[in-house]
Amino acid sequence: MKKKSIIMIILIIIWCFIIFYASSKTSNESNGKSKELIYNTSKEIVKITNFFHITKIDLNDEKYFQKIVKKLNYPIRKCAHASVYFVLSILFILLLNSFSISLKKALIITISLCFLYSITDEVHQTFVKGRTGQFSDCVIDTLGAVIGSKLTLTIIKRKRKV
Repeated sequence: MKKKSIIMIILIIIWCFIIFYASSKTSNESNGKSKELIYNTSKEIVKITNFFHITKIDLNDEKYFQKIVKKLNYPIRKCAHASVYFVLSILFILLLNSFSISLKKALIITISLCFLYSITDEVHQTFVKGRTGQFSDCVIDTLGAVIGSKLTLTIIKRKRKV
């Protein structure tokens, strides 16, 4: 087996453990971290936009920042779902490409593996306090995998033409 293939397998295993670890967090831990990240990021963005006189928002206006957190928490959490499977799909495509598997087969295998892992991840979440498994998250995860794998395949095809 090629050194590149072994490295890709190790990276896939590490990434799957990262996904599993994140899914092991209780709903309060997971949701709290998301809200904290959104809150701190929005404060920093307001500091910058205030500095450049783009906005004049009071940095002590807690209601304003809590409103931002409330509006952005759900979509950002769903984007995070898609993003981790976007990365996982890239790793799978690169692994399969190292074995010279046809790009079409690599795409089908990658999307299938990401979808299956997503299902196991959602089932795992049903055993975590305050968490639920949602098929809609599997769909979002798989969409991230489709985008990641299609993008990676496009880059591979262009690289082969050069």
